[in-house]
Amino acid sequence: MSSKRKTKPKRNTKKSPTRTPPPVGRITADSSLENSDADVCKDRLAEAVVQILKSKRWSTRQAEDGTGISASDFSRIRSKDLRRFTIERLLLIISRLGWKAELRLIVKRAFRQPSVLPPEEQHAKNQKLWERLRGPGKWTPN
Repeated sequence: MSSKRKTKPKRNTKKSPTRTPPPVGRITADSSLENSDADVCKDRLAEAVVQILKSKRWSTRQAEDGTGISASDFSRIRSKDLRRFTIERLLLIISRLGWKAELRLIVKRAFRQPSVLPPEEQHAKNQKLWERLRGPGKWTPN
């Protein structure tokens, strides 16, 4: 009697090409995107967390045991899925890993493109805006 084991077919272990994370460090502060500055900050903090985990050679489970933060959160950080994270929470994770983060903040005036309309057209545009805000026939500034 020969008994042959039935083997399961091999699973495809390749990652799906449709779910690739954005490149690290390539997020730029674009004024057309809402909260782009915060996204850049979160991306840099997440990269710091990943580098700390690499230097300690910790898996997500080991990081969970060492910090008390769930392994799924570390997995999200590694895959750059940062929607659920605030800057404060990423700083907390870095401190629980035994590191200290230092942020430097520079506040600058946002660039506004000057109006290219001639003064008469700009005045007409302002009048229309006041009419929409205050209603027709009410007082408008001159």
